[in-house]
Amino acid sequence: MKIHQNMPEEAEKETAIRSRAEEKYLAALEQLGRRVEQGKLKEKAKIHRAIGRLQQQHSRIQRFYQVELKTETLGPRLTWSRPDAPYHAADDLLGCYVLRTNAGEASAQDIWNTYMTLSKAEEGFRTLKGDLGLRPNYHQIEGRVEGHIWITILAYHLLSWLRETLRDRADHRGWGTIRRIMQTHCYTTIVLPTKSGQLCRLRKAGEPDELQKVIYQSHKVDWQKLPQTKMAADNGATL
Repeated sequence: MKIHQNMPEEAEKETAIRSRAEEKYLAALEQLGRRVEQGKLKEKAKIHRAIGRLQQQHSRIQRFYQVELKTETLGPRLTWSRPDAPYHAADDLLGCYVLRTNAGEASAQDIWNTYMTLSKAEEGFRTLKGDLGLRPNYHQIEGRVEGHIWITILAYHLLSWLRETLRDRADHRGWGTIRRIMQTHCYTTIVLPTKSGQLCRLRKAGEPDELQKVIYQSHKVDWQKLPQTKMAADNGATL
């Protein structure tokens, strides 16, 4: 059984992705074009290799553009153009998916929902295993493998809760974006000497920036009440 699913929201997201990719590709072409015009790249072979590298780095969008190296009186010049027909023909495919399945009794919407759930689970496990340092897995004892899987499942449940909370608050940023924003909010250890010769160590969270405060607020977390510890030891002693 094959189903064809057209998702307007996915089409909008893919259009935005393609637009950003196109902006980056055009900026890279402009930079390369200036290097050629300024004589920083003169040999045709090197210029063609540079074009090839750009096309490889921007494979999502480069197929819509025709890049030419022209020889003129003042020297070589790089030109590019985008034929409208193939570019706009690809618009019809944005947000469209074709799925093949043997679940013939399920509706198209149910199959799509199952597919998206599987995709999110795979993305979540892939991200978490990297963030938690759980990859590669060298375990060979059954109990350790089960523990590894259990930690990953717990982490995935936490990730799902974070995503659901953000979605309920109209925050559609991905987990990677949230993690990148929050990773700079760290704990700091302050060491204070006292008259008695003891060292007082106070460990507390620093003040988050404005974006981090918004995320804390979305999850109803008071960052000013985050746990802090206070320790005292003789000067030179190890805690």
